[in-house]
Amino acid sequence: MKKEIILKRIALIPSFRCNLNCRLCISSSPNLPPGNDMTIEEAKKTLKLIFTLIDKLELLQISGGEPFLFKELAPMIFECFKYADRFEKFMLFTNGTVPLRDDVFEIIKQHKDKFILFISNYGLHTERFNAFIKTINKNSITYRIMNYHGDDQYFGGWVDFGEYVSYNRTPAMLSKVFHSCGQVQCGGCWQVQNGQIHWCPRSLRGTLAGFIPSRKNIDYIDIFDTETTLDEKRTALYELIHADYFLGCDYCTGDMGTNDPTKRYPAAEQKVARHRVIYE
Repeated sequence: MKKEIILKRIALIPSFRCNLNCRLCISSSPNLPPGNDMTIEEAKKTLKLIFTLIDKLELLQISGGEPFLFKELAPMIFECFKYADRFEKFMLFTNGTVPLRDDVFEIIKQHKDKFILFISNYGLHTERFNAFIKTINKNSITYRIMNYHGDDQYFGGWVDFGEYVSYNRTPAMLSKVFHSCGQVQCGGCWQVQNGQIHWCPRSLRGTLAGFIPSRKNIDYIDIFDTETTLDEKRTALYELIHADYFLGCDYCTGDMGTNDPTKRYPAAEQKVARHRVIYE
Protein backbone atom coordinates (compact mmCIF):
# COMPACT_ATOMS: atom_id res chain seq x y z
CA MET A 1 0.00 0.00 0.00
CA LYS A 2 1.36 3.40 -1.02
CA LYS A 3 2.32 5.58 1.95
CA GLU A 4 0.49 8.88 1.97
CA ILE A 5 2.66 12.00 1.82
CA ILE A 6 1.17 15.00 3.62
CA LEU A 7 2.79 18.40 4.03
CA LYS A 8 1.41 21.29 6.04
CA ARG A 9 3.12 23.90 3.86
CA ILE A 10 5.69 24.25 1.15
CA ALA A 11 7.22 27.45 -0.25
CA LEU A 12 8.56 28.25 -3.68
CA ILE A 13 11.58 30.57 -3.50
CA PRO A 14 11.62 32.47 -6.81
CA SER A 15 14.56 34.64 -5.73
CA PHE A 16 16.82 35.36 -2.77
CA ARG A 17 17.03 39.04 -3.75
CA CYS A 18 15.75 41.51 -1.17
CA ASN A 19 15.55 45.29 -0.83
CA LEU A 20 16.41 45.06 2.88
CA ASN A 21 19.73 44.09 4.45
CA CYS A 22 18.69 42.35 7.65
CA ARG A 23 21.58 41.25 9.87
CA LEU A 24 19.94 38.01 11.05
CA CYS A 25 18.19 37.08 7.80
CA ILE A 26 17.52 33.33 7.83
CA SER A 27 18.20 33.22 4.08
CA SER A 28 21.43 35.26 4.39
CA SER A 29 20.24 37.56 1.60
CA PRO A 30 22.62 40.41 2.52
CA ASN A 31 25.64 38.11 2.79
CA LEU A 32 25.45 35.71 -0.15
CA PRO A 33 25.09 36.21 -3.91
CA PRO A 34 21.39 35.86 -4.81
CA GLY A 35 22.03 33.40 -7.61
CA ASN A 36 19.65 33.05 -10.54
CA ASP A 37 15.94 33.73 -10.20
CA MET A 38 13.57 30.85 -10.83
CA THR A 39 12.26 30.86 -14.40
CA ILE A 40 8.61 30.29 -15.22
CA GLU A 41 9.50 27.04 -16.99
CA GLU A 42 11.33 25.93 -13.87
CA ALA A 43 8.31 26.90 -11.75
CA LYS A 44 6.00 24.86 -13.99
CA LYS A 45 8.29 21.83 -13.73
CA THR A 46 8.66 22.28 -9.96
CA LEU A 47 4.91 22.54 -9.33
CA LYS A 48 4.13 19.55 -11.51
CA LEU A 49 6.66 17.38 -9.68
CA ILE A 50 5.61 18.60 -6.22
CA PHE A 51 1.98 17.71 -6.84
CA THR A 52 3.01 14.39 -8.33
CA LEU A 53 5.00 13.53 -5.21
CA ILE A 54 2.69 14.69 -2.43
CA ASP A 55 -0.89 13.69 -1.72
CA LYS A 56 -2.11 16.49 0.53
CA LEU A 57 -0.98 20.08 1.06
CA GLU A 58 -2.51 22.66 3.36
CA LEU A 59 -0.54 25.78 2.41
CA LEU A 60 1.25 26.66 -0.79
CA GLN A 61 3.32 29.80 -0.45
CA ILE A 62 5.81 32.05 -2.19
CA SER A 63 8.59 33.53 -0.10
CA GLY A 64 12.10 34.86 -0.61
CA GLY A 65 14.06 37.13 -0.48
CA GLU A 66 11.39 39.70 -1.23
CA PRO A 67 8.93 38.19 -3.75
CA PHE A 68 7.75 41.55 -5.07
CA LEU A 69 11.22 42.13 -6.55
CA PHE A 70 10.67 39.06 -8.73
CA LYS A 71 9.49 40.34 -12.11
CA GLU A 72 7.71 37.10 -13.04
CA LEU A 73 5.71 36.96 -9.81
CA ALA A 74 2.29 37.27 -11.48
CA PRO A 75 2.92 34.43 -13.98
CA MET A 76 4.26 32.27 -11.13
CA ILE A 77 1.13 32.84 -9.04
CA PHE A 78 -0.93 32.01 -12.14
CA GLU A 79 0.91 28.68 -12.46
CA CYS A 80 0.38 27.94 -8.78
CA PHE A 81 -3.37 28.34 -9.08
CA LYS A 82 -3.53 25.74 -11.82
CA TYR A 83 -3.28 23.40 -8.82
CA ALA A 84 -5.85 25.24 -6.70
CA ASP A 85 -7.75 22.02 -6.04
CA ARG A 86 -4.63 20.50 -4.47
CA PHE A 87 -4.10 23.04 -1.66
CA GLU A 88 -6.32 24.83 0.85
CA LYS A 89 -4.68 28.25 1.12
CA PHE A 90 -2.12 30.28 -0.79
CA MET A 91 0.22 32.61 1.09
CA LEU A 92 2.53 35.30 -0.19
CA PHE A 93 5.15 36.66 2.23
CA THR A 94 6.40 40.24 1.89
CA ASN A 95 7.95 43.06 3.87
CA GLY A 96 5.36 45.42 2.38
CA THR A 97 7.90 48.01 1.18
CA VAL A 98 7.93 47.17 -2.54
CA PRO A 99 4.91 48.55 -4.45
CA LEU A 100 2.16 46.12 -5.43
CA ARG A 101 2.40 45.89 -9.22
CA ASP A 102 -0.77 45.92 -11.32
CA ASP A 103 -0.20 42.47 -12.83
CA VAL A 104 0.26 40.91 -9.40
CA PHE A 105 -2.70 42.83 -8.03
CA GLU A 106 -4.98 41.53 -10.79
CA ILE A 107 -4.02 37.88 -10.22
CA ILE A 108 -4.54 38.28 -6.46
CA LYS A 109 -8.04 39.67 -7.03
CA GLN A 110 -8.93 36.61 -9.10
CA HIS A 111 -8.16 34.27 -6.19
CA LYS A 112 -9.26 36.20 -3.11
CA ASP A 113 -11.00 33.17 -1.63
CA LYS A 114 -7.71 31.30 -1.10
CA PHE A 115 -5.22 34.15 -1.00
CA ILE A 116 -3.61 35.70 2.07
CA LEU A 117 -0.72 38.13 2.32
CA PHE A 118 1.64 37.69 5.28
CA ILE A 119 3.29 41.04 5.85
CA SER A 120 6.29 41.57 8.12
CA ASN A 121 6.26 45.12 9.48
CA TYR A 122 9.84 46.03 10.33
CA GLY A 123 9.12 49.72 10.87
CA LEU A 124 11.22 50.54 7.79
CA HIS A 125 10.31 52.64 4.74
CA THR A 126 7.05 53.59 6.46
CA GLU A 127 5.77 55.70 3.57
CA ARG A 128 5.99 52.76 1.17
CA PHE A 129 4.61 50.37 3.78
CA ASN A 130 1.59 52.56 4.54
CA ALA A 131 0.85 52.96 0.83
CA PHE A 132 1.03 49.18 0.41
CA ILE A 133 -1.45 48.60 3.27
CA LYS A 134 -3.77 51.31 1.92
CA THR A 135 -3.90 49.57 -1.47
CA ILE A 136 -4.77 46.14 -0.11
CA ASN A 137 -7.34 47.55 2.34
CA LYS A 138 -9.04 49.43 -0.47
CA ASN A 139 -9.44 46.20 -2.43
CA SER A 140 -10.41 43.90 0.47
CA ILE A 141 -7.41 41.59 0.15
CA THR A 142 -6.99 39.29 3.14
CA TYR A 143 -3.76 39.91 5.01
CA ARG A 144 -2.02 39.48 8.31
CA ILE A 145 0.63 41.80 9.71
CA MET A 146 3.41 40.43 11.88
CA ASN A 147 4.89 43.25 13.94
CA TYR A 148 8.67 43.13 14.05
CA HIS A 149 9.57 46.52 15.49
CA GLY A 150 9.27 48.29 18.81
CA ASP A 151 8.86 46.61 22.18
CA ASP A 152 6.22 44.01 21.30
CA GLN A 153 7.74 42.04 18.45
CA TYR A 154 6.23 38.88 16.99
CA PHE A 155 7.67 35.89 18.89
CA GLY A 156 9.86 38.33 20.81
CA GLY A 157 11.99 39.09 17.75
CA TRP A 158 14.44 37.03 15.72
CA VAL A 159 17.10 34.50 16.66
CA ASP A 160 20.71 34.26 15.53
CA PHE A 161 21.23 31.12 13.43
CA GLY A 162 24.99 31.61 13.48
CA GLU A 163 27.60 31.05 10.80
CA TYR A 164 27.42 28.07 8.47
CA VAL A 165 29.83 25.94 10.48
CA SER A 166 29.48 22.42 11.83
CA TYR A 167 28.90 22.05 15.57
CA ASN A 168 29.93 18.36 15.36
CA ARG A 169 26.87 17.32 17.33
CA THR A 170 26.12 13.72 18.19
CA PRO A 171 22.96 12.09 16.77
CA ALA A 172 21.28 12.58 20.16
CA MET A 173 22.14 16.27 20.17
CA LEU A 174 20.99 16.68 16.56
CA SER A 175 17.69 15.04 17.44
CA LYS A 176 17.23 17.48 20.30
CA VAL A 177 17.94 20.46 18.03
CA PHE A 178 15.54 19.12 15.42
CA HIS A 179 12.62 18.39 17.75
CA SER A 180 12.95 21.68 19.63
CA CYS A 181 12.93 23.71 16.40
CA GLY A 182 9.91 25.95 16.06
CA GLN A 183 9.72 25.28 12.33
CA VAL A 184 9.63 21.53 12.85
CA GLN A 185 7.00 21.88 15.56
CA CYS A 186 4.69 23.72 13.17
CA GLY A 187 5.02 21.02 10.51
CA GLY A 188 8.14 22.20 8.74
CA CYS A 189 8.95 25.25 6.68
CA TRP A 190 9.56 23.22 3.52
CA GLN A 191 11.34 25.27 0.84
CA VAL A 192 11.98 24.63 -2.84
CA GLN A 193 14.51 26.13 -5.22
CA ASN A 194 16.68 24.62 -7.98
CA GLY A 195 14.57 21.48 -7.72
CA GLN A 196 15.64 20.90 -4.10
CA ILE A 197 13.03 20.37 -1.36
CA HIS A 198 14.42 21.13 2.12
CA TRP A 199 12.92 21.10 5.62
CA CYS A 200 13.81 24.75 6.22
CA PRO A 201 15.35 27.92 4.70
CA ARG A 202 18.61 27.38 6.59
CA SER A 203 19.15 23.95 5.04
CA LEU A 204 18.22 25.13 1.55
CA ARG A 205 20.42 28.23 1.54
CA GLY A 206 23.39 26.56 3.21
CA THR A 207 23.32 23.61 0.83
CA LEU A 208 22.92 25.70 -2.32
CA ALA A 209 25.80 27.94 -1.19
CA GLY A 210 28.04 24.92 -0.53
CA PHE A 211 28.40 25.45 3.23
CA ILE A 212 26.38 22.36 4.16
CA PRO A 213 27.55 19.12 2.49
CA SER A 214 25.07 17.98 -0.14
CA ARG A 215 23.46 14.63 0.64
CA LYS A 216 20.87 14.30 -2.10
CA ASN A 217 17.71 12.34 -1.27
CA ILE A 218 18.84 12.05 2.36
CA ASP A 219 18.78 15.60 3.76
CA TYR A 220 16.80 17.02 0.86
CA ILE A 221 14.94 15.72 -2.18
CA ASP A 222 16.17 16.58 -5.66
CA ILE A 223 12.96 16.46 -7.69
CA PHE A 224 14.92 17.25 -10.89
CA ASP A 225 17.18 14.24 -10.42
CA THR A 226 16.84 12.03 -13.51
CA GLU A 227 18.70 9.10 -11.92
CA THR A 228 15.98 8.30 -9.39
CA THR A 229 12.45 7.16 -10.13
CA LEU A 230 9.29 8.85 -8.90
CA ASP A 231 8.75 6.02 -6.42
CA GLU A 232 12.30 6.43 -5.11
CA LYS A 233 11.72 10.16 -4.67
CA ARG A 234 8.46 9.50 -2.82
CA THR A 235 10.18 7.02 -0.52
CA ALA A 236 13.02 9.47 0.17
CA LEU A 237 10.58 12.31 0.88
CA TYR A 238 8.48 10.13 3.19
CA GLU A 239 11.61 9.13 5.12
CA LEU A 240 12.78 12.74 5.35
CA ILE A 241 9.38 13.87 6.67
CA HIS A 242 9.67 11.24 9.41
CA ALA A 243 13.40 11.72 10.06
CA ASP A 244 14.82 12.29 13.53
CA TYR A 245 17.06 15.10 12.22
CA PHE A 246 18.89 16.19 9.08
CA LEU A 247 22.41 17.46 8.46
CA GLY A 248 21.39 21.13 8.40
CA CYS A 249 20.63 20.87 12.13
CA ASP A 250 24.39 20.65 12.72
CA TYR A 251 24.92 23.99 10.97
CA CYS A 252 22.49 25.96 13.12
CA THR A 253 22.62 27.37 16.65
CA GLY A 254 19.42 25.49 17.42
CA ASP A 255 17.76 28.59 18.87
CA MET A 256 14.73 28.60 16.56
CA GLY A 257 11.68 28.40 18.80
CA THR A 258 13.57 29.26 21.98
CA ASN A 259 11.68 30.83 24.88
CA ASP A 260 14.87 32.32 26.27
CA PRO A 261 14.51 36.11 25.85
CA THR A 262 18.28 36.55 25.95
CA LYS A 263 18.44 34.65 22.64
CA ARG A 264 15.92 36.91 20.95
CA TYR A 265 17.06 40.00 19.05
CA PRO A 266 15.35 42.98 17.44
CA ALA A 267 14.26 41.92 13.96
CA ALA A 268 15.52 43.39 10.71
CA GLU A 269 18.50 45.31 12.07
CA GLN A 270 20.02 46.75 8.89
CA LYS A 271 23.64 46.23 7.95
CA VAL A 272 25.87 47.04 5.00
CA ALA A 273 25.20 44.24 2.57
CA ARG A 274 27.94 42.38 0.74
CA HIS A 275 25.49 41.84 -2.11
CA ARG A 276 23.27 44.89 -2.30
CA VAL A 277 19.99 44.83 -4.22
CA ILE A 278 19.04 48.14 -5.75
CA TYR A 279 15.44 49.06 -5.02
CA GLU A 280 13.40 49.39 -8.20
